[in-house]
Amino acid sequence: LPLEAVLVEGGDVRMIGPKVEGGLQMSRVRIRDVAGIAFIAQGAEFGAGVQIAGSPDEASDIEGEVQFLGVTVRGDITLAHIVIGTADKPAALTLHAAQLTSGVTLIHITIHGCIRAGSARIAGDFFVHSSSLIHPGQVVCDLRGTQVGGKLQFATAARAEPINCRIDGQVEADGAEAATLGWARVALADKGLLGFTNMRVSRQIDAGPLIAEGEGGINLSGTSVPLLDDEIDDEEDSWGAGKLIIGLDNFAYDRLQHPSGRRTDTPRDIRHWRNQWLSRRNAGSARPPRHLATVLRNQGLFEASRRILIDAFATEGEMRPTWVGRFVSRQFGSWFGYGLSGARAFFTLMLVWLIGIQIVIGLVESDLMIAEENGNISSCGNRIDPTIYAADAMLPVLDLGEETECRIGSGSKAKPRRGRIVGEWEIFGEVETVRFIWALYNVLGWTVVSLAIATWSGLFRRGGRE
Repeated sequence: LPLEAVLVEGGDVRMIGPKVEGGLQMSRVRIRDVAGIAFIAQGAEFGAGVQIAGSPDEASDIEGEVQFLGVTVRGDITLAHIVIGTADKPAALTLHAAQLTSGVTLIHITIHGCIRAGSARIAGDFFVHSSSLIHPGQVVCDLRGTQVGGKLQFATAARAEPINCRIDGQVEADGAEAATLGWARVALADKGLLGFTNMRVSRQIDAGPLIAEGEGGINLSGTSVPLLDDEIDDEEDSWGAGKLIIGLDNFAYDRLQHPSGRRTDTPRDIRHWRNQWLSRRNAGSARPPRHLATVLRNQGLFEASRRILIDAFATEGEMRPTWVGRFVSRQFGSWFGYGLSGARAFFTLMLVWLIGIQIVIGLVESDLMIAEENGNISSCGNRIDPTIYAADAMLPVLDLGEETECRIGSGSKAKPRRGRIVGEWEIFGEVETVRFIWALYNVLGWTVVSLAIATWSGLFRRGGRE
């Protein structure tokens, strides 16, 4: 059914329930001065494709709604070089409940209004290429519940062209299904939003350059996909180069094509660039970095996974409700890497041991270490080795026998400051204070040794922290 040079003023084109063995081709279309619907095909069946087109020099102009309601097309729907609606009178392209054995291609079109394809079943691809969707602050593309058997993509059609796919409004695709979801060389206007939430993508997300013209966002919360192929950069990348807020909560992906979002996959690069990506999200939840760590580990990138997981626990620690919890979390991260850094645990253990050695040396030099033999008390002198004495105090189970040689007390040369007498007790004296400090050191040593052993043995990993 060819319709050439169609001009309708003050009316519309209606196709209610027809059966066309071939296809529909409309070219050089002008439908103007309509209050609502300009073109409607309802319950129609087409044995081949549907094409509505203008030319690069003269676009077809349809000022009202274009509706394909419950149509069956044994081919594809292609709209090229068309303007739908006006800035003063927004209109919509509707594909509600349409059944297509092939795909939908929208190329070089401008829609002042919205694409509505809710509940459509499209066996092939759904392309929005080199087109402008304009409805500031409103939904410009409603794909909720749409099923696309091939690729759902927003893109500039050719690399040789300047970026001419522009979205000024909100894309809503909650609950949609597609084999591949992608965007490439797309400009997102200020306050724009790409809402790809709760989608099921069976193959991959192919994320090319996304240019943010201002504030906005891209939301992938609740979406699942086997493979994520993206780019991360400071100037131009797949996520608006830091200008957009990204929704990643419960975004599940099984593998990263480029673990760092770059061409290098060193642990340092992965941590640097993926942390930039995570820092752009709209919430401080630790779930996205934890999921990233799991994905990296499954890809065999164990060191990168460990570093990302440390950062995840740092984020989680800052969300604790009390300052005590936040303080403890920071200390655990600083000294033990949240139970994931054997090197930090080693240096922490060495530092505590050195502190103990210095304490023991100071006590011996001050004659505040005494030995007791056959009831006689004398200065400790060189009866002990400070290094072994400090280690003996740190080890909660192993007894090196050094602490039994000497204990804290006042030797013959010592002149300790006296404390206050309360009943039968002396408090705040120098010897009593030293004993209290040494008891704290014992507790600190036991704690550090226990946490270090747990870190080296992988107890925190096996305990479900990953």
